[in-house]
Amino acid sequence: KSLKLDPFMIGRTDATLFVAHDKEDEDVLLIEIYGKTLDVGGLRGGKDADHTPPRPKEFRIKVDKLFTSPTGVIANAQGFAIRNEAGWNAIELHGLADGDQKFDIAQKPLNGGRQLSLNCDNFGKALKGLGLSDSVTGGKLYINGRSTAGTPNAIEGTVKISNFEVHDLPVLVQLLNATSPFGFINILKNSTAFDRLRGGFRWEGDALELKDIQASGSAVGMNVDGKVDINTGVTKLNGTVVPFSAVNNILGSIPLIGDMLT
Repeated sequence: KSLKLDPFMIGRTDATLFVAHDKEDEDVLLIEIYGKTLDVGGLRGGKDADHTPPRPKEFRIKVDKLFTSPTGVIANAQGFAIRNEAGWNAIELHGLADGDQKFDIAQKPLNGGRQLSLNCDNFGKALKGLGLSDSVTGGKLYINGRSTAGTPNAIEGTVKISNFEVHDLPVLVQLLNATSPFGFINILKNSTAFDRLRGGFRWEGDALELKDIQASGSAVGMNVDGKVDINTGVTKLNGTVVPFSAVNNILGSIPLIGDMLT
């Protein structure tokens, strides 16, 4: 019926683990972890190609440090996540991304549907704290979305990121960056700065669809659309990479002639 390990110590994890069946619904598995540290950096999904409905679970954590990768960490992490057969029903996680940047993510029921919000004043630290990437610095991150009562698991919303810099770029983007009169300094730093990123998304279950994602900077602009299967990791994206982003913006503002030149 239940299991408690106190302490539960493995690798960088040093906490108390409690696992039990829900008293009201034994199909639901309750998992609580609290204490000093929890390392989830090595955990990966089962890569279930058939998308077998998962067992309903309810996770609750409260730890001084949540390790998400070899370098990613969220300090003072606390929150919960509830998953049913259709997907994540509710999520909350609060803490300090990369140890010092306030980070909040919440998905809550609203009018029969759900509301999603993710905010952090440093996009780069949010990515690093979540263990996703350490090649981005700066940027303010805002993600907001909602679903309806008719399709509560399909959340649609927008992504907004401002003033961030990407390091260790692929060779193609570096070459395009070098062709821009604004890009020579960046190419020496092996990085490119973006003024903004805007776009939409649709998240349902393990399927994430990106819609008209646009990023622009003084040297390079990008447009991206496509789909990501969170369960299997299969990603299919398409779009364009445009050099001379700043020049195009100037020329594009000229009626008629601008359209032909750009």
